[in-house]
This record gives sequence, structure tokens and C-alpha cells, in this order.
Amino acid sequence: MTIINKVPDKRVQEVRKQIEMHKGRFLKNYIAVHTEIDVEDKQPRLMEGTVIYCKGKKIRVDSFRSIYPSDKKKPIPAKATELVKDSLGLLEPYVPKKPRLRAIHLYDGLWQHIYEEQGDEIILKKPHRRPDGDLYGDDDIEDFGWRLLWLLNEPEWMYEDEFAKENGLIGMEITWQSQWGRLPERKVLYVDPEKDYCFRRYTEEKIVDAPWQIGKNWLEAAKEKKNLRETVRIYEVTDYAQTAAGQWYPKAFTVKGYDQYNPLSGDYPKNRFERVCRIYLLEENPDLPDALFDPEILAPFEEKTQQ
Repeated sequence: MTIINKVPDKRVQEVRKQIEMHKGRFLKNYIAVHTEIDVEDKQPRLMEGTVIYCKGKKIRVDSFRSIYPSDKKKPIPAKATELVKDSLGLLEPYVPKKPRLRAIHLYDGLWQHIYEEQGDEIILKKPHRRPDGDLYGDDDIEDFGWRLLWLLNEPEWMYEDEFAKENGLIGMEITWQSQWGRLPERKVLYVDPEKDYCFRRYTEEKIVDAPWQIGKNWLEAAKEKKNLRETVRIYEVTDYAQTAAGQWYPKAFTVKGYDQYNPLSGDYPKNRFERVCRIYLLEENPDLPDALFDPEILAPFEEKTQQ
């Protein structure tokens, strides 16, 4: 493993510009399905399935999850079921079992409107003004395919290892030196310049025994050590696809990793998991009605609005 540079590098800025440029060029009008399937114990289970409608700056995402026995006590309003009837039909061929509504996200080009599960209810939240884009940044194909590193004000640097060399990838890294008892953190992004700078691998690590942590006595100052939790996430593209215009995007990627509560005690094992995510681009440049993105369709749920 070779770290090319440990100080802010102009090359990082240039790579980020390329990522943003190719992301901005992606298809603006489409219908797509995104699924995240848990393959633990070889029993496929839907973690999340979304139907994505894009029309210029307008985005609508209908999100669903698996149905659990406890959901019998949490009925979904009939009006909400009617709103997502078409989305359920589009999602059905790609999920193991009938799903349950989790959320409806509407972005009308200026405001984000969110109707989602919260506790035992589905709540309409106060609108958020978002002239720069959607609220969560993980809703559409652009968000899934083109990633950037963010970690407070920490600088990024170029990063190269055998994986990057062998696959012709560009790597960037960002790390956090533990403070106030927060676990050391690291993110690494590999992008493929031959596939429109889509990500190939993206990792997130928060671990106790971090090799990038310089000061090793940080743990002595940490309070509530029993509340520490290690997390590792590794996203890796296994298949790409292209739009009719020839732009690349990730068709399938895996998410692997683990969570471990109170890792110092050894009382809790690492909770490992593996998921397979797929993107199905159903239609390019469809004739989508403006009513599909009209926040007024959520008006019937205003009596349960929360901040």
C-alpha cells in the first residue's frame, strides 16, 4: 500500500470536478427501480426497494421494505396505498415478497417533501427548502453511481494501492483522528475513469484499533466506552450498464461489512452482513405527468405533520 500524498492535493480537486461533471451529465428523465436484498443465510430478504421517477430537477422516490408480523399493528392509510399503486406494480418483478410502504420522497425542484415511517406511524414531515438538490443524497441513480468523500473539514489526499493499480482506478482517502472519544474514521473511494468516473469501490470504517490513528492514547480519554460501536461498510460494483446515449452507471453492487457493539468487552460478536443492490433502468425519457411530483398529493396526511 502506498499513500501518495498526506496534504491537500490539487489532483483531488480535479478528480472531484470530473465526478461532478459526469454525474451532472447523466440522464435527467427516467424511471428506475433500485433494490437492496439481504442474502444472509441464503434467504433473500428485501431491505429496501425504491421506484425512482426523474423529470429534470423533479424527483419522486417511493420506498418499500419487507413486511414483518408486527406490521399488523401499524396499518398503512388506504390513501397512501393508492398513491403508490403503480410503483408497487413496477417493483413487483424484482423483490422476493410483497413489500410494505416505507416512505414517499418528493422533490419539486426547490422543496423536499417527506412522508415516511416513524415509530408506529407514517408521518408527513415539514418541507425542507433544498434548491441545491434532494435531501438525503441517496435517492437516484446519480447518487448511487457518483460518490464523493465528506468528513467534516478533513482534507482528502490521493490514494493508491494494488487494487487501484491492477484495475486502472483512481483512489482518494480521508481520515479522522479520534477526538472526544469518537472512533477513528476512514473513507476510501475508487473511481473508474474509463466508466465516466463512476465509483468502483467505496469503504467506510469506524474501528477502535485503527492503523491510521496517530495518537494511540485517545481511548484513555473516552467516556462511556461501553457505547462505542465499530462499523465497516464496503460497497463494490460487480456490474455496470450504459444508457442509450452511452453513459455508464452501476447496474449491480454489493454491500458487505459488520457492526459490533462495545468491541472492547468482547461480549458482542461482529454482526456481519452481505447485501446485493441492483439498479433497473426501466424507461428513458418517459412522458411523466407533473401531477406525479405535486406535493399536494400528500395533503391528506397533514394532520400528522412533524418537524
